[in-house]
Amino acid sequence: MSDIAKSARAILTLALLFITAATAAAAPALTLEELQRDTTLTPERLAARFANFKFELRAEVQAPRQFLARGSGDCDDFATLAADLLRARGYTPHLIEIRMPGYLHAVCYIEETRSYLDFNVRAASRPAVPCNGSLTDIARKVARSFNTEWTAVSEFSWRNGDERTLQTVYRNGQHTVAANAITATARAATPVRRIVANF
Repeated sequence: MSDIAKSARAILTLALLFITAATAAAAPALTLEELQRDTTLTPERLAARFANFKFELRAEVQAPRQFLARGSGDCDDFATLAADLLRARGYTPHLIEIRMPGYLHAVCYIEETRSYLDFNVRAASRPAVPCNGSLTDIARKVARSFNTEWTAVSEFSWRNGDERTLQTVYRNGQHTVAANAITATARAATPVRRIVANF
């Protein structure tokens, strides 16, 4: 190949890269207002809206607008935003955190659909994972997706950057309930239910 042909090819490659980058940058980001206005928002439709988001592990939960603008984040960014959006649509979401050796993973359980939304399966054809609604069932299914065992599972609340653990079930059967967080102690095998927290 001649030097002129090599130069022309290099220029064409750079031009294509520039056009691709410009097109990607010009694509509108998903906005909070767009999601809030969507009257057809269901758990599965919500998860599908995040199918193209990139996984990026972050130390702290991103603010919803930052998560949406960046188009990348991790499980707790998605779970906390999903809970807020679906609560506004009349659903009863619960934030669940599963501890496994080497992993800590958050999902959003939805009472009405008896399923949970998991950022790791957001692009699946059926992104709402069915479960029986118990903390232990959710923990087992999430741990299985990581090819490991779970050690503890907690329900938590997230308000204005403040996380509060409501109840925790340990794999050995121990169960703890946060003081003044829920009205009655639930067994590990009982379904997750609406929890009233005192804020």
